[in-house]
Amino acid sequence: MAQWKELPDALDEPGRQFVAELRRLKSGSGLSLAALADRTSCSKSSWERYLNGSYLPPA
Repeated sequence: MAQWKELPDALDEPGRQFVAELRRLKSGSGLSLAALADRTSCSKSSWERYLNGSYLPPA
């Protein structure tokens, strides 16, 4: 499993749960951030922000 950064204190519990699920799905997929970016409408840097909890994806 990837070594993830600690989530920011400002992230609320629903946000923490959401990021934890994103991390679980990303790890289970075996895809790199570049591969995720290629398969979605989000950039590699956006995926990195989402998975580190510094920014959540739009609804």
